[in-house]
Amino acid sequence: MSNNSITVLGFVICSFAAFGQQLITTNKVTDDSISIKWIPKSFEEYKIIVLNSARVSRIATAKKEDYSILDYSEAEVWNISETKTRFDKLDASNVEQQKQIALIEPVYEKDLPKALVDFTFGAALSENVISPDFQFVLGNIVVDKSFNKKESYVYKIEIEGFDNAYVYIDPKDKTIYPPIENVALTIDKKKTTELTWNKKEYEKEAFGYDIEHSMDKEKEGSFLNTLPFIPFSTDQQINRDQARYRDNPEPGHFHFYRIHGIDLFGHRSLLSEWKKIYVPLLVNAWVEIDTLYAAENDRVIEGSIHTTSRRAAIKEVLLLRSAERDGLYQTMQSIHFQDSAVSFKVQEKETGDHYYYKLALTNKDDSVYSVPRYLFTLDQKPPNPPTELSGKIDSSGIVELTWTPSDDDDIKGYRVYRANTKREEFIEITSRFATGTHFTDTLALDNLTSEIYYCMSATDLNYNKSINSDTILLIKPDTIAPIPCVLKEVIMMDTLLKVVWTNSDSQDLQMNSLLRKSKGIVDTVYQWMGTESSYKDTDITPGTNYTYSILSLDKSDNPSLSGTYAKFYEPGYRKPLMNVNAKANTEEKFVALSWDKPKDKVYSYQIFRTKEGGKLSHLKTISDASVVSLQDKNVRINNKYLYSVKYVNQDGIHSIPAKAEVIYQ
Repeated sequence: MSNNSITVLGFVICSFAAFGQQLITTNKVTDDSISIKWIPKSFEEYKIIVLNSARVSRIATAKKEDYSILDYSEAEVWNISETKTRFDKLDASNVEQQKQIALIEPVYEKDLPKALVDFTFGAALSENVISPDFQFVLGNIVVDKSFNKKESYVYKIEIEGFDNAYVYIDPKDKTIYPPIENVALTIDKKKTTELTWNKKEYEKEAFGYDIEHSMDKEKEGSFLNTLPFIPFSTDQQINRDQARYRDNPEPGHFHFYRIHGIDLFGHRSLLSEWKKIYVPLLVNAWVEIDTLYAAENDRVIEGSIHTTSRRAAIKEVLLLRSAERDGLYQTMQSIHFQDSAVSFKVQEKETGDHYYYKLALTNKDDSVYSVPRYLFTLDQKPPNPPTELSGKIDSSGIVELTWTPSDDDDIKGYRVYRANTKREEFIEITSRFATGTHFTDTLALDNLTSEIYYCMSATDLNYNKSINSDTILLIKPDTIAPIPCVLKEVIMMDTLLKVVWTNSDSQDLQMNSLLRKSKGIVDTVYQWMGTESSYKDTDITPGTNYTYSILSLDKSDNPSLSGTYAKFYEPGYRKPLMNVNAKANTEEKFVALSWDKPKDKVYSYQIFRTKEGGKLSHLKTISDASVVSLQDKNVRINNKYLYSVKYVNQDGIHSIPAKAEVIYQ
């Protein structure tokens, strides 16, 4: 608000109790008018305003001092006659004016009960704030439209029974109203919408509110309340600062709401943004299944619909079905709603069906379901047997059988049969139905027979048994490990270790693997199936201890491991450094020499250099193992340089020198 901010009145009536006869005033400045209003704070002051005339004088002044000593002899004057002159002209047949008559008449009565006095004053005060017409009938407002915007003014208000009141106005300081912000729009389970906002933030500017509403799109001009909404608080209200407005909008539409705050002059001066919400369309009915029966291949489901409201909104009636009571229901049929009695017919190809059925009422927003009902017919057809039976036997004699289940949807379980030969009678080995697609059997392996046969059958919920599945043959496992190979020796050569062995004599070998262990890590370095008896291992690192062994597997995956043979590989030198490069930098006048840091523990790097055709000479020794480059600035133009770089490890062993050439020109 501006300096002309509206005086805080305190809208709870009891807060107006005060002593003295000082007028409470408020004002509003717009582009074309200055409005000044005086408001009583008790019934006695209300009575004085009704029974007496008022005189308002205006003078131009720039002073902000004691306005009572100014000269008002040449003032612009508004004389407002006592209320009765306008009261006598009110028309009792007009509803609005009839209410105004009822609020003014008690002033002229004597010995009124206190309850009537309080009610009259409260109602008159409210009407005077929210009804622009009543303030002019009562005569407690003056509107100035003849002011000069370049001047500032003092208005003197004189009413017999009150001290003179003075109001200073600068027309350039227009009254500004804040927007109504932080408005929340919600909807409850009964599809009642509720607007909430903080009324305390606007109590200086707004006494009441008008709620603007439109449906399906933002449209101005339609208001929900014919009288302003005044959000009084109660003792039971948790947040007394909050205003709450509830509405029962038409379901199935988007609804738009906007709040207009009514200022103390009865004008819609405060405004919120549009708030949008969708109100779902409820079915407002329930449905039940009355009858289920089977007639040959037809399944008949009949039900009845009961509405719970005149606003029942049913678009379609659906028939849903599931194999389980709490399973996933699928829509079988749908019909448009026409009558409270509905009937569906589902045709099955054969007997043995068993389903749960539901009826559903739907529209675009809502669905209501009946309680599920169960219908089944007796199945007399044997199911199909399981397929793709397979199995395996481990070294302990544990048999794992798996299969693809029968494609019938009413399988109770499976029976498993076993025989030593195809010519024997198959014996059932299941003491109860096997379920799922897995079964475990146990066999003794200490016998001469290596073959075992299995087959299966399926049983449905009505104990109809299928034919047997295809028969499968399983071979009992070989549990004897092969003869191990014999490691004879490991011979160290210049750049490799040669491993020599004698092969296994077993006839059912599947694979031999040469294993190598170093620094706690075991690797497979070579595999063979033939008569090979040696292997040259070149993927080795000097200064490393290697332990070799041979793993042999037979065709039943039985393993055997040879003895071990260890060898420490130390040729007395290390491999050359990697990526030794020399690059000429003629701008900064040096040759940049670089190399990769080896995995070995470096004691020092030694760098040698010669010009083309000369003898290598020592250039520099670097003792910092992290340094992997050098700038040689002692170079001259048009020369070809040859560099040799090697390292010495912590044990004093040298690497093979690595060389790089560069032409510096």
